[in-house]
Amino acid sequence: LMFWTDWGDRAAGVYRSYMDGTNVSCIVSEGVRWPNGITADDHWLYWTEAYSDRIERADFMGGQRTVLIGGLPHPYAIAVFKNDLYWDDWSRMGIFKAPKAGSQSNELIVGRLTGVMDLKIFYKGKNRGHNACADHPCSLLCLPQPGHRHTCVCPDGAPTITMPNGEVQCQCPTGYLMKNNTCIKT
Repeated sequence: LMFWTDWGDRAAGVYRSYMDGTNVSCIVSEGVRWPNGITADDHWLYWTEAYSDRIERADFMGGQRTVLIGGLPHPYAIAVFKNDLYWDDWSRMGIFKAPKAGSQSNELIVGRLTGVMDLKIFYKGKNRGHNACADHPCSLLCLPQPGHRHTCVCPDGAPTITMPNGEVQCQCPTGYLMKNNTCIKT
């Protein structure tokens, strides 16, 4: 699944869909106006709500919704790592940290920052998991689906061939050659 936020007066909410863009649904819309940053761990989806100055969480279906931290001046981007949430605040001009279970106390990690649009945490350790694309490689692009399924797709404008089994294979554009599932300019 993939998740995103959309804000404004008409369609503000937290959305989800399959990785190929199908099965779109708005899972949180009530009381949401400026949902900005979004992140997920194994069980929860977390997002910042800049209009209401808070950080919230819900399960992947939008249920069990909870305000974790309120009264923040202007939270924007958010990331989760192990047991902590990290977010930036445009009014306080810094990156902050608090337990992901929720706490009104938070710690300044980095100060004097302006205009941080997103946060990403990179971890060198190993993450275990299963990905249907690892077992069924596609010619160029594989998108995992729920239930250990996958969908093969091609970049916009790329020529395709549909195989007898129904799987789509991508062809490289003129002037490119396929090598190790990558189009390389000749």
